[in-house]
Amino acid sequence: MAVRKTIVTSDTLAVREVLADHHNPLLCDSSDPESLASALVELKQDRTLRGRIAENAYDLFAERFSTRQIGAALLQVVESVL
Repeated sequence: MAVRKTIVTSDTLAVREVLADHHNPLLCDSSDPESLASALVELKQDRTLRGRIAENAYDLFAERFSTRQIGAALLQVVESVL
């Protein structure tokens, strides 16, 4: 996400808490090799989709998961217990 590359990952409940299929990753069934192959072929054939997913993933990273964001959240926790 931080390097603006397209993500293909397993479709799990934890992943879906943060990511949305065809928005910031492509999700595939981890127990189905055909699902992974299909996602990779889709990305290979659609440059626009690759770019959109990479940019959306980067935007999410910058908004919620950058070192600045994580540091600010950690500081809030520390300050709340002091």
